[in-house]
Amino acid sequence: MKYILAFLVLILMPTTLLAQDKMDYFRGLVQTFEDRVFPRLLDQMSNSDRKILRSVDFQFIENPVVVTAVYTESDTKKVYIYAGFLDGLYNYVDCLIITKISDGRKACDKYFDYYFGNVVSKSPTPPLSFAEIIFTDDTKLEAWQNNTTMNDAKNLYMMSALILIGMHEMGHHITGFAQKNALLSDRRGAEIKADKWAVDNLVRMNENPILGITMSLGYLSQIERFRRIKQVNSFSSHPMPKSRAQYAFDKVCVGKLSSPMQKSCDLISGLIDEFE
Repeated sequence: MKYILAFLVLILMPTTLLAQDKMDYFRGLVQTFEDRVFPRLLDQMSNSDRKILRSVDFQFIENPVVVTAVYTESDTKKVYIYAGFLDGLYNYVDCLIITKISDGRKACDKYFDYYFGNVVSKSPTPPLSFAEIIFTDDTKLEAWQNNTTMNDAKNLYMMSALILIGMHEMGHHITGFAQKNALLSDRRGAEIKADKWAVDNLVRMNENPILGITMSLGYLSQIERFRRIKQVNSFSSHPMPKSRAQYAFDKVCVGKLSSPMQKSCDLISGLIDEFE
């Protein structure tokens, strides 16, 4: 029997079609991830995991309207990434990058709510908030604005999101899938196992200067992401109980940290007690 496990399910997107240049950008982003980033991720995994995951195939789907955002199939090992989901991420981070972080969340809520506020109850997953974390350092934010193009910063955010999503989906192929009609507790268990695998691998990859601290920052930001989900819908199949938030924090926020990373950890530490 084929089991399909959705990481993000059925997000309501606007009915307008995406411009061709934006569609081409998203297609190129997914292709770059598969051709250049995915092999580097594989290189740092264990031999047993690498054998299982080397045949994973990332597919870009040109559907900007009502779509399943990202999902993977247990038998074909295909990971489908939809244009509408990437467009939501793109517009959200575009707003965050050009807005001072002090009022970024408030100013960008309209994009957050527009793309991710009307999700169905099965799996309400808003966008990864990597940009909100990495730009908590005002000096770093100014450096991005003064020394790189906004598009470069968006590329970093978008690729980080793909890395995190990709690692989560790969985690399912290592740790297992919940059956299609499984109980909510079983679906939650499958998500937690996949995320635990992703955490452990991302922390280990932090030693690689090519991937660096980017993924650690990105994964930490998921704690804030899941906290926001909890405020929207407590019945999500992608839960963030306190123990899960604490696990990610304890694995990442250790040792001597860079200034942006320390600020991120300080921010996250104040959120953990808000989880059940």
